[in-house]
Amino acid sequence: MEENKTSELRILFAEDNEVNRFYLRSLFEQHFKGMLILEAKNGREAVEIYEAYRPNLVLLDLNMPIMGGNEAAVTIKQLAETNGDKPRIIALTGNSLNVDDGAHNQEAIDDYIIKPFTAEALLTLLSPVIVDGKNIEESTDNLEITIEGDILHDKRHFNYEELERSLANDRQLINEVLTYVLNSLDTFLPRFRNLITEGNQEQIQKLAHELRGTALNARLPLLSEYALLLENQASFDEDFLLEHLKRIDEEIKDVKPLLAAMLD
Repeated sequence: MEENKTSELRILFAEDNEVNRFYLRSLFEQHFKGMLILEAKNGREAVEIYEAYRPNLVLLDLNMPIMGGNEAAVTIKQLAETNGDKPRIIALTGNSLNVDDGAHNQEAIDDYIIKPFTAEALLTLLSPVIVDGKNIEESTDNLEITIEGDILHDKRHFNYEELERSLANDRQLINEVLTYVLNSLDTFLPRFRNLITEGNQEQIQKLAHELRGTALNARLPLLSEYALLLENQASFDEDFLLEHLKRIDEEIKDVKPLLAAMLD
């Protein structure tokens, strides 16, 4: 299989969700060799990294702490104009309303993609910048994976077929993502409980946003819905939070065996 020639490509992505960063990093490392991959946890880090490396492709999550994607995009665009560079800036958003109501900065951002997205959709969007790149369908073995039994009959819990499509049927990448998600799911409940004890509603919402991003990437629809309920809860209501945290706990216990069953 011929490798994609991307030695001239420098790509920076900024994403506050650890699972999302892992997903993007694994995707680029798996399918594009020789690419300089740079990553940031917030917009301020993205600006600092851009100044140091001047990447020609920048992906920015719109909803990040310290500095959001819109502000980072404007700053990076200004720096680029000063240097005579023309980076392509892509917005990553988990909310279609951000697109519909023009919440992304149309002057600084060249394009956008709504999370969760497939590997093929993302790489197609990036193709104008990828030097001598090939479509992911041409650079990925087309694996046929048969699911036996009825373990995945209810796609409300885990939509494995959609996960396959999102990762272009790449068995190695699927295993890596599933393993990473399984390990991360165990960390959410203790963190939620600590924040509820502290009465810190703002951080509860941020953690719920992180959980929703993880669930969306892993194609766990019901868990994503439960996380969204917590994310949208603006005021601190301990009874409400504990009730929904119980649902999240039960759903995590339900989906973990499903995820584990699909590992090679």
